[in-house]
Amino acid sequence: MVQQTDDPAISLKSDRRRSSSGLTSFEYSGLIISPDRVQHGKLKNVKVTFTITNTGQRDGDEIAELYISWQNATADTPIQKLVGFQRYGIKSGASVTGHFTIYPHQMALYVKGKGRIVKPGAIVVYVGDQLPQKQGGSKVINGTFVIYNGDTSNSGYRLFPDKIWIAQLLIFIYAYVTLCN
Repeated sequence: MVQQTDDPAISLKSDRRRSSSGLTSFEYSGLIISPDRVQHGKLKNVKVTFTITNTGQRDGDEIAELYISWQNATADTPIQKLVGFQRYGIKSGASVTGHFTIYPHQMALYVKGKGRIVKPGAIVVYVGDQLPQKQGGSKVINGTFVIYNGDTSNSGYRLFPDKIWIAQLLIFIYAYVTLCN
């Protein structure tokens, strides 16, 4: 249910002020990616930690988004891939530490005839309130981790069968609906 404020031009979905309403603002800083190098063939989760500060004069909610992109990939890749998002309630003037995890299956690319595989290379991590290349007032911070070739084969590490992305999409939709309600 949408609540009305004294100002008829502003309507809010909850009693908290959101940054998208223009009533408060947030800054992102302190991006840490750990580990920053992952051995190909011995994949493990990559932890992403960052700080969000409410720089506005009102308490508010901020939805942090995590995107990744592949540098110099030898397979077709999306420009950016959304791999996580989380809502944080932050009091005016306060900071919170945010956390995301990038799982090995999220590092995989689809290669025709081979399915979803992880290839050695650099992956750029973006954290912020919007797409990394969106115009105007972007608060996105970024860093990089590397999947290095620890074996003698450069053919890629097959991670999942071709159709696993459907299950991943359903999990993502479920998480999105749950978070937004």
